[in-house]
Amino acid sequence: MLNVLIDGMSWWGTALAQGKCGLLAQFPGWEKRFESPGGITGISQVVGKLNLNAAKRLRLESLYSRVYQEGNIIRCDCLIIWPHERRGLAPKRGHHPGTLRSALRSCLPEK
Repeated sequence: MLNVLIDGMSWWGTALAQGKCGLLAQFPGWEKRFESPGGITGISQVVGKLNLNAAKRLRLESLYSRVYQEGNIIRCDCLIIWPHERRGLAPKRGHHPGTLRSALRSCLPEK
């Protein structure tokens, strides 16, 4: 947790095994996935990464990276963590993908 507080690490990151990087090229905008720092866990794990196909997972991770770069990341992290706290940090299922996307978008500045 010290790395999150003082060293630029994030609660939620976008980690990817090195062998999987080549698969990203098939998705437009894949570079945005790496615009946020690594994290303690991944934003996809918050939803339950097995509940998402590769395209949905990439869109979610890119949206989180956009929030990290342009939005209110503290508000975002609180919106993600709060349901886990209420269910006891080890929920049987994660956030609903649509609900999480809405929460992430609400943390971006209005245009």
